[in-house]
Amino acid sequence: DREQAGADPGGVPLLIVSVALLMIHMIIAAPRLKNAGYSPWLTVLLIVPVANLWAHFVTLLAPENYASTRKLDRVGTGCAVAILLIAVAVVVLAVVSMLNAP
Repeated sequence: DREQAGADPGGVPLLIVSVALLMIHMIIAAPRLKNAGYSPWLTVLLIVPVANLWAHFVTLLAPENYASTRKLDRVGTGCAVAILLIAVAVVVLAVVSMLNAP
């Protein structure tokens, strides 16, 4: 009867783990955002679908005090280019595989 009601017994543990991982991510991102020159409260953007891309960009690539300079260092620029190339490659491979599908 649980299956008929739509209840998934594995759903609750998965939800608990997901929320725990999100909280850990937010705890780690808050000091990093502060170091980059932004408010730690912007970690809330990690749960907003498109805004989380910006939050991840800042926490992963931005050097110290990025908010005032708005310039990436050499490592940040290289990583940003690599991420962009990987994203383009994934899209190209997806399109090619869709075109070759029977």
